[in-house]
Amino acid sequence: MNESSPRIVALSVRPRRRGEPRLLDTLHLTPSSGVDGDHGSSSRRQVTILAEEAWEATVRAVGQELPWTTRRANVLVRGLDLSTLLVGGRLVLGACSVEILGETFPCDQMEEACAGLHAALLPETRGGVYGRILEEGHISVGDEARIERPGERRSLP
Repeated sequence: MNESSPRIVALSVRPRRRGEPRLLDTLHLTPSSGVDGDHGSSSRRQVTILAEEAWEATVRAVGQELPWTTRRANVLVRGLDLSTLLVGGRLVLGACSVEILGETFPCDQMEEACAGLHAALLPETRGGVYGRILEEGHISVGDEARIERPGERRSLP
């Protein structure tokens, strides 16, 4: 894989409600339970994905350096424009496939973390996207991340 190709650059779980996110090198994703070890996984919102470039634009807008985990997402990707994804679209993360169910809109915790953060996350899908896992597997930092276009098929390993 080429260094500039889209990829996963960081992974995180929140073991408890309102708990601090924990950085990990690998996550296990399952259609039945979402992200193993993550409090926030539900049947509809099993995994949350944030684009590094969108987060960088957000922190520039608020004028503060904030870690990406402030956003409370599970997966940080580099090199993908998540604003091009439509509901029902698919995102391939390593060995897993995720059906996008919507845009992740900022909650009140964002404003608690930093004044102006809520508003800064609203434009251009800066808050990321969420979805449900279609294929079980492990994803790791450095794995490929790509948008699967309609009609495109993944090759089998």
